[in-house]
Amino acid sequence: MNRLAIRQRHRFVYICVAAIIVDFVPILRLPFVWSETFFHEISHGMMAIITGGSIVSLSLNYDGSGFCAYQGGNIILISFFGYFGSAAWGSLIYLVADNMKPRHSHIFLGLLIVVLLLALVLWADKASTFIILGAMIMFFSAMFKFANSSVLKLLLRFIGIFVLLDAIRSSVALIDGQDRGDGSQLADITLIPEIVWISVWLLMGVSMLFLIYRMSYKH
Repeated sequence: MNRLAIRQRHRFVYICVAAIIVDFVPILRLPFVWSETFFHEISHGMMAIITGGSIVSLSLNYDGSGFCAYQGGNIILISFFGYFGSAAWGSLIYLVADNMKPRHSHIFLGLLIVVLLLALVLWADKASTFIILGAMIMFFSAMFKFANSSVLKLLLRFIGIFVLLDAIRSSVALIDGQDRGDGSQLADITLIPEIVWISVWLLMGVSMLFLIYRMSYKH
């Protein structure tokens, strides 16, 4: 393995460790936790639209919880795509940042801001949702300060890894015996035990993490 590949592998590990540490810092973790929640809920909504339904409203709370109200669509796919979608969003953000030239990263950042703006204008349903989405838009907008530099790529990589790891952690947190959440809903609909759905999300999340790890030093 050449030195460049070794440095890229080490960088991936450092970013993962940093994301885990930040997840334990109460205030610092908020914009990243809100990001994971947003991508989770918007994934429900996007699948609702894809399967013929529509988004009614989007609700985000300060504690990192959220809810996407929708009507129509395929309820099984919609329920499934919450945890899968947030993990996929995290992977996409990391891989795009990892493979884009620094001067192009701000284009992808702009697209993320457009998605947030659309959610704010079309589906935000209460004060906390407006405030959280507004804070996220300002947070991502502030990153334009580092446009055309490797710093922006590093920040996007960090956000991608944090969202992916938090999606994995959140799916594991469903193993609480409280019979609620996407896994419980899928179990009620399909009669497939909740632990099966949790295991699928966990396997997919870990597989995406491993894929990023492999691709981070092969591109």
